[in-house]
This record gives sequence, C-alpha cells and structure tokens, in this order.
Amino acid sequence: MNIKHAILSAILLSSLTAVAGTSTPSFVESLAPAAPSPWSCTVNLYGWAQSLDGNVRVHNVPLPVFVTSSELLSHLDFAAMGSVEVGYGRWSFLADMNYASVSVDQPFDNVVVTPLSHVEYKQQQFLGNFVAAYELVKTQEVKFDVYAGARVNYIQAEISDGNLIDGSQSKSWVDPIIGCRIQAELTHSFFFRAGGDIGGFGVASTDTYQAMAGFGYRFCKEGSILLGYRVLGTNYASGDFKYDIVASGPVLALEARF
Repeated sequence: MNIKHAILSAILLSSLTAVAGTSTPSFVESLAPAAPSPWSCTVNLYGWAQSLDGNVRVHNVPLPVFVTSSELLSHLDFAAMGSVEVGYGRWSFLADMNYASVSVDQPFDNVVVTPLSHVEYKQQQFLGNFVAAYELVKTQEVKFDVYAGARVNYIQAEISDGNLIDGSQSKSWVDPIIGCRIQAELTHSFFFRAGGDIGGFGVASTDTYQAMAGFGYRFCKEGSILLGYRVLGTNYASGDFKYDIVASGPVLALEARF
C-alpha cells in the first residue's frame, strides 16, 4: 500500500507541475498590458475673442479698421471654431478652422467722398490651417514639433455708408506656412503650450504670421482646458482689394484626446 501511495503521489505531483507549467505563462500573458496604439486623435473646441486692427480696401475704397474684442463680440453675427489632429507615431495631421461673421460701424475720414462719416463694415471670414507635423523631441517633460502646410483664407468684405459708398468684394487665397510648437509639462496637471508660424512669401499674401501661447489644465487623462493668447497677421492685396489686418485676442479651449 505504501508503494501504491507513493506512486500515486508522484503521478499527482507531476500532473500538477505540468498543469502549472502550461497554464501560468498564459495567465501572465493575459494580464500583461497591451502595447500602446501608435494612433491618436485630438479634438479641440475653442473660442477666440479677436480684436481687428489694420486696413481694408474694397473696390479701391480704403477703410481703416479698428475693433476691440468686446466690440467684436457685441457685433458678432455668427462664429464656429475648432480643430482636429490625427497622429500616427511621430507624424500628425492638423486641421484648424474658424469662421466668423461680424458687422460694425467704423469712422471714415475721406474728404473726397464722405467727410467725417461713419461706415458700416461687414466681414465674413473662413480661416483654415492645414498642416503636417513631425515630433522632433518627445520626453515626459517636453514635446517639440515642426510643421508645414497651408493657410486657406476666404474673405467677404462690405463697406457702406447708406449714401455714396456701397461696395462688396470676396476673395479667397492659399498661403504656404512653416512653423513649430512646444508643450512643457509643469506639473502632473498643468502644462505650457506655445507655437507660431510664418508664411505667404509672396505666393499669395505678401506675408502672414501667427503666434499662440497659453497655460493648460488637465482635469482627466483624456480632457484638458487651455487659456491663452493668439495673434494672426495677414497682408494680402489683389487688384482693387486689400486686406491688411492683425487679429489678436484671448483664446479659451476645451480639448479631448483619444
């Protein structure tokens, strides 16, 4: 009986060892974290309270334009702004678009046409930045990208004094742009982000530039808010039309990352 018990015990032990040997690795493998996906998607909804400063010429009628952020918001007819960025590894593709329609009164001093009058200025604008970015630096503390692409503009401008002046023109053009951007992690939840680009180079606009800087707060792994300041200048002329305007103002954004 002792011999039988010994043989039985040996068989049982070898069986248990075999079972443990085959099942344990598969159990560990099932618990191992999955490799992170190289794909990413970031959606950004934002509001940009612009001020406008510069000059517009419609059918050879010049008009100085100066509108503060508060004035523009009070005369804003419609606005929609947002961006989508899709990334794969170190590469990403960004579409940043905004549309705004505004109607404001502007002082108009032209002794030939209407001395010391006020002119109603209406503007509808679509602005789109479409770029490809490459991540040169990526650490836990800092990310640094360079990018290149195109800035697409559509402007419909109208000036009218209800009497002698009544003109409207629309123009669309595309400017090449190159730029860079950086994001630095300040704490686990707070970060700093900045970027800028230049373009035009006489292809369409004589020149165009953009700069943005702000601080963000990450309230969860996928979501953050950002408060910053953005400046965008455009100097474009074609025939009897000119748009030489600097738009600037605070930006408030809500960002989701997937």
